[in-house]
Amino acid sequence: MSYEACEIQVQGASFVVRIIFGENASYQGEITWLEEEKTLHFRSVLEMMTLIQEAADESCVSAPGARLRSWCDNGEPVSSSRDMQTLGRG
Repeated sequence: MSYEACEIQVQGASFVVRIIFGENASYQGEITWLEEEKTLHFRSVLEMMTLIQEAADESCVSAPGARLRSWCDNGEPVSSSRDMQTLGRG
């Protein structure tokens, strides 16, 4: 079985991603979180990104002040059309 592998580092967490299949307009493979020595299979790029996000969130505890970007503004999600108008997008 052939596959492609690459190493990714996000907020103090390191991963090795192995792409095994490219089907259904996405990739399937496995991701290894190096610091925790955990390996999981993923079924889509979205699932892989979610796994990376969760690991980065956990590793941020050891890196004070390090914070990934969020879709929330001041902890509150922007959801109403009034909020969108306030942001100039309505």
